[in-house]
Amino acid sequence: MNVVNLTDGFGVGCRVKMGENGVVGKDEINKCIRSLMEGEDGCKMRVKMAQPKEGATMALSQDSSSTRNIIKIHKEFHKLNLPFADWFLKEQRPNGIDFSWRWDLDPHGTFSVSSTRAAYDDRSLDQVSFRTSWWVNWVPAKINILAWRLLHKRLPTKNNLLKRGVICLSSLCPLCDCIEEDEEHLFIGCSISRKLLKDLCTWWKVDIGQVNSIDNLLDRSSEVAGNSMCKKAFLGVVYGFFWIIWNLRNRKIFRASSMNSTSLLAGQLQAYSFSGLKIGFGKAFC
Repeated sequence: MNVVNLTDGFGVGCRVKMGENGVVGKDEINKCIRSLMEGEDGCKMRVKMAQPKEGATMALSQDSSSTRNIIKIHKEFHKLNLPFADWFLKEQRPNGIDFSWRWDLDPHGTFSVSSTRAAYDDRSLDQVSFRTSWWVNWVPAKINILAWRLLHKRLPTKNNLLKRGVICLSSLCPLCDCIEEDEEHLFIGCSISRKLLKDLCTWWKVDIGQVNSIDNLLDRSSEVAGNSMCKKAFLGVVYGFFWIIWNLRNRKIFRASSMNSTSLLAGQLQAYSFSGLKIGFGKAFC
């Protein structure tokens, strides 16, 4: 008589009889299997095997952190109307039997995080009306980055600093000392910025009366005469305007500079535009 354990972890066993030659016969093995599957030992084994299954079910329940993340991602994609499931295409292989999955956003059919992110950005950044062309490669990268931060309200204006708990001695605009400083006032509403903006609009023959916000100013590129390169050049000059105002604001705060002559600022903008766009047009036609 021997005791054979099925699994040490389950603690289930059965007794088998060995033949005279020391070998367990086929009938004895069948009897042992039936005992494990149908008898009391079989019940014990099924109970033990059900425990890992219950643990896996609990891991995939809504109470687990991994599933909460999956549900959160699904809700985010659903909110943006992103057809995530439709981007996986099921294709039949040449043998006519097997199937394979193809990622629709990639020309080679390979899944990539970058393609998913690009699709996500196309939907989530739709509040930027010119999102497909806002980067102007004719101007320095630092100016493009400033424009990006401005459009996404990431500039450290006094209003943004106060929202983040940073204590400021004054929340007023450092250029005019009249109104609380936020993006719209600093670049559009401030009297100093408005004078320079008027020169810019006159230069490009754009109606300044319709410019009442940053987005509206950028949308004025549609009024610029000429082809798409001229409209892109206008955006580059507007970015230069943002850069000059932001630097003037910082000099007033950190260096107590009193330079606010509109004619001088206009001269800086024209000089910057001429040098930057000259190089840009040269690269474009090379």
